[in-house]
Amino acid sequence: MTILVMAPFKLGDFIQSTPFLSELRKDYLKEEIVLIALRGEVAEAAQLTNLVDRAILLTEEEFREGRSKNLEGSPDLLVNLSSAPAALNFGPKLRPRQILGPRQDGEKIILPLAQKLVQAVMQVNRRLGRLNLVDMWRLLSPKGAQASRELVWPKNIGRDLSSSEAKRAAPKIGFQLGCGHKLRRWPIEHFRQLASQLSPIEIILLGGRAEKSLAKHFLDLKGPKIDQTLNLCGQTSLSDLGAVLGSLDLLVAVDTGVTHLAAALGTPIAALFGGPAYAFETGPYSLKALSVQGKCDCSPCVETNPCPKRLCPALPPVDIAAQAANIILNRSLTFINEPNSPPASFSIYRTEPSALGLRLLSITNTALDDETKLALAIEEAQAAILNPKTQGELNQNLLSHYRPSKGGLSTLELTKTILKVADGLADQLPLREAFFSAARESLTKIELWEKNQ
Repeated sequence: MTILVMAPFKLGDFIQSTPFLSELRKDYLKEEIVLIALRGEVAEAAQLTNLVDRAILLTEEEFREGRSKNLEGSPDLLVNLSSAPAALNFGPKLRPRQILGPRQDGEKIILPLAQKLVQAVMQVNRRLGRLNLVDMWRLLSPKGAQASRELVWPKNIGRDLSSSEAKRAAPKIGFQLGCGHKLRRWPIEHFRQLASQLSPIEIILLGGRAEKSLAKHFLDLKGPKIDQTLNLCGQTSLSDLGAVLGSLDLLVAVDTGVTHLAAALGTPIAALFGGPAYAFETGPYSLKALSVQGKCDCSPCVETNPCPKRLCPALPPVDIAAQAANIILNRSLTFINEPNSPPASFSIYRTEPSALGLRLLSITNTALDDETKLALAIEEAQAAILNPKTQGELNQNLLSHYRPSKGGLSTLELTKTILKVADGLADQLPLREAFFSAARESLTKIELWEKNQ
């Protein structure tokens, strides 16, 4: 029996798929699992994790045509971990006997249940979504919500190029300077100011060859003197990068592959989100991470849409990033309620277990506004459908992380939005009714809780 896995296109996405892949490996211990990748770093990562027997790197032409000299015969099972149109077109060309994951059926796209629920939310308002990408893939496993929650990366490989024989007197903090999309990128000037605010620290600059110019810009900037800095941009292999990340006291980065690699290694992370990146979707899957999410009218945006802004207004300012970093360095990831909480347009979130995997909760006592009420109701309805064994989490303990809001829409008005989301499930009427009923009941719970406060 041959199992082909169509890998996610990017390194970070692959790492986020490793809990599912570890379950797939357990389910098919005696079968050959072959991963298909379009990027060398993804193929290399797959081999390093030992979750597949071999990885095949395809050219774009081979991927478009669905053929390669390294692909022989039809697989018994094709696991598709990408819903990109190119991946959906690729699968049927291999003539697999069975497909797990998104698939094309004529003009129609058939989505797994978790993805279908996510898509219904995104079609109405992306900010109402609360399901992490890791959990969306975990739910493909026959174990569903009980599947492994552990990201996979080997911890004893590679060289720690940041190690020194000298005794460290200050925290070692990594700055991942670049990312794949300009609107996600935190300005280099911000990193430099952050270094000054966190001093004394030992700074490790991280990135690939493409980030060498960013590192030079960081080092050339005028301003307050910064602490000892080691520039490793363009100098680490993938295994060496893992070794360096595993040695850090903190990584400061935006949503990029290095962030998810650090999460797999258990490295504390202050992750900064803006532009098309949304912490509730792709925040670091780690109990040692804080995610800083900004909000503006147009965020999170669509990555492929043009934007006239040079700097996304949703990217966190230096002071908020420094607050998140100091919370981690002081090892205080618990709930706090203090007067110096972030302004309303920025939130710092910690990670905690939930019925479907991991969820984000604000570290401060935030107002239960209309958007949050809807998001909580939708999350509760998704949990009721995807993990029926759960007893429901929308209780006093969860709601105590919020404070009642003043004004806002009535429960009846909010239900109209829930109905729009439910209409995205109209091709499966029992599913639509189950979702709508659970979400509406959750809104009623929230209304009763507010009245009792």
